[in-house]
Amino acid sequence: MAKAAQNPIASMISIPIQWNATPGTQWAPNSVDPDAKHDRVMNVVNVQPVFPFKLSDDWTLVTRTIVPFVGVPFAEPKLDVTPAGEPYVVRWNEEQRIGLGDINPTGFFVPTLEGDFTVGFGPTFSAPISKAPLSSGKWTAGPAFVGVYTKGPWVVGGLVNNMWSFAGDDDRADVNKMLIQPFINYNLPKGWYVSFSPIITADWENEDNGWTVPVGAGVGRVFKVGKQPINVSVHGYYNAIKPEIGGDELMGDWTIRTQVQFLIPSAPKK
Repeated sequence: MAKAAQNPIASMISIPIQWNATPGTQWAPNSVDPDAKHDRVMNVVNVQPVFPFKLSDDWTLVTRTIVPFVGVPFAEPKLDVTPAGEPYVVRWNEEQRIGLGDINPTGFFVPTLEGDFTVGFGPTFSAPISKAPLSSGKWTAGPAFVGVYTKGPWVVGGLVNNMWSFAGDDDRADVNKMLIQPFINYNLPKGWYVSFSPIITADWENEDNGWTVPVGAGVGRVFKVGKQPINVSVHGYYNAIKPEIGGDELMGDWTIRTQVQFLIPSAPKK
């Protein structure tokens, strides 16, 4: 059960709820607000239901839809005018914007293979639901690939995708982003496991530095509450490389990821 929970293309229904909290985040570059400090928290709660569909004896379609609930620091300007009639910013009224981010469904076509290695590939999409700063404002699409090796206590693999914008708000920046998520899980007795699973991203449209590279690990356990199997884990990642906006690194140094995953194994065939 633990190894299936760690496999993103396992033939098992699951509903992960993942909370990523990044304290020490700065809401804007100092070129915009000279008084902005690393004193805010960025929160992203991803609900990621996974459903497999048996297409034939040789193929399975595994769908994963990421529904993000986002809380980001934001501010609106308090304006005044100079004696010459030119507007200027008196101060920024800061707040936490909370809402739904871009919804991201992915479909992996998984061939039935013999042995310890499994692969999946297919399209991934992203649909803008909210306005800035919660949404990119763009419709995006691209390819996705995942490979998983399972042997003894090990579950090792990686997921990669790249998405480009093809429609949306003309006033918003184009999107060209890559995501890489390697994962190494070592399973221990009684449902415990240790895990390395950083989410690495690259924004190719960022002319300064668009890379986010976290380094860290976590621990988790699969157990039952009544008859319901649940996978719970907590990870800590140091953001060794952070993207720059306006010449400043706005992201906090650490991201804490907590996840609760409800597992729904298929009923055995009679």
